[in-house]
Parts: sequence; C-alpha cells; structure tokens
Amino acid sequence: MATTTAKKKPVKKTTKATTKKTASKSVEAPSNTTSKKVTESKSISTAKKRTIGPFDKLRAVHFSNFFSGIILAVLTVFFVNPFNKDLLLDYQAKDVFIKSDAVNLGPATEVLLSLDIRYVLVVALGLTSIFSLLLATRLCKKYEESVKAGISGLRWLLYSIVGVLILEVALLSAGVQDVVILKSSGALIILAGLMAWLSERENANSKTPKKLAFYGSVFAHLLAILPLLISLLATLIIDGQRFGWFVYVISAAVLLGYVATLVTLKAVIVNKKSLEYIAYEQRFVRIDQLVKFVIVLTIFSAFNK
Repeated sequence: MATTTAKKKPVKKTTKATTKKTASKSVEAPSNTTSKKVTESKSISTAKKRTIGPFDKLRAVHFSNFFSGIILAVLTVFFVNPFNKDLLLDYQAKDVFIKSDAVNLGPATEVLLSLDIRYVLVVALGLTSIFSLLLATRLCKKYEESVKAGISGLRWLLYSIVGVLILEVALLSAGVQDVVILKSSGALIILAGLMAWLSERENANSKTPKKLAFYGSVFAHLLAILPLLISLLATLIIDGQRFGWFVYVISAAVLLGYVATLVTLKAVIVNKKSLEYIAYEQRFVRIDQLVKFVIVLTIFSAFNK
C-alpha cells in the first residue's frame, strides 16, 4: 500500500503542473490577441498619417521645379554657344554735319554693353530654383497658410521678378534692344504680377467675383508684350524679312504662358467653388515651368555647341 501511494503522489503533482501550464496559456492567449489588435491599430494609424495630401503634391512640384531649373541652367551654360545682343540707348543729338546757325537734332544711338542672353536665362532659372526650394522647405508653413487662404503672394513675387528676365530674353531675341523699352516692359510685368495678387486678395473672401484688378493685370500683360509683337510684325510686313525660327518659338512660348496664366487666374475668380485654390496653384507653377523648359530647349536646339 505504501508503494502505491508513493507512485500516486508524483502523478498528482504532474497533473497540477499541467493544469497550471494550461491555465497560464489560457490567460496569455487573450493578451496576445489584444497586443495584435494594438499593433494593427498602430499600423492603421501610421498608414493614415502617411497619406499624401494636396500640399505634399505641391511641394513635390516645387522640388521638381528646383531640380529642373538647375539642370536647365547647367545645360544652358555648358552646351549652348554665346548669344550676344547689344543694349542700345536711343536719343536726340546735335547733327554736326549740317552747317547752320540753328541747332539741328538728329537720332543717335549709343551702345551701352553687349549682353549674352544665355546668362539672363541662367539667372532666371537660378532664381526660380532657389525660390522653389525655399517655398518647399524654409518658407513652407507661410506658403501653406497663404495657399489655404487663396492668396499666393510669394509665387506672384517670383512670377514678377523672373518674368522680367524671361520677357527680356524674348525681346532681345526679337531685336528689341532699346534700354528704355526693355525697362518699361519689365516694369509692366511687375505691375501685372501685382495686379494679379490684388485680384486674388480681393476675391479671397468675396462671395461675388471682382474683376477690376484682373482686367488691370490683363492690360499690363498686353502693354508689356506689345513691343515684341510690333517688332515681329513690323519686320515681317514692312521690311519683308523674317527672324530665325527660334525667335518665333520663344515669343510664342512667352505669349501662350501669359494667356494660360490669365485664364487660370480668371478660373480662380469665377470657379473658386468648384476646385480648391491649391489645384490652381499647381497649375500656375506647371505653366511657369513649361515656359522655361520650352525656351531653354529652343535656345539649345538653335545654338548648341
């Protein structure tokens, strides 16, 4: 009997141990399921946080504008031949060849300097790249706030400054070399950008479209590009001559860029309820990027080394 009881005792101990193990497993099982649920919920929340928003897309557009500007600038400097134009100052001077007691004035021209158009374009591309990088990084918060408000003052500032240089490239290519005309056209482009910014500002919180500043921007764009159109038409009709093909392509790119910008600005005023302003902002940046790309590609095709 003693032997039988001694054999039974370890059997009882093993059964207790096994019951404890099974109990611990049953207790641990729900904790594992809850931990799995927690990890799944964390992964879902992180997946939601990683979704790309519209402003992230706009930042990506500016980053692409930054890299494309650098590439186009390097392409222009190292793979395009010099393309020089003289900056002229036209004025009235005394005609010394006429012998008379009266003062006879005649037209005179002074060459101020010889300018390589490549470097004007490179400066425009460099400013675009730097400004796009700032809008995507350091000025990101301020830029996002302005875009949410429906007013993009920083981009219109870039449009005005770089637009002056781009227009100078088109004017010099078309033979408009007078400094006074070049400065006047540049001032008009700055005025056009200012009027476009005012148009966005007065329509940001307005229920009805206000178009006075918009029409002011249209008029300033038209006056700015008028010397370019006169030079192209006068050379063709009066002189019976034509410029090189690249002049017409550059002029068309600048003109169509203005038209596309103004059409988009009008859509912002009239159809601002149908689309968010950030969609129009991306359109503005893309138009500017496309105009520069066409101009660089045209100059590269015409003057490549």
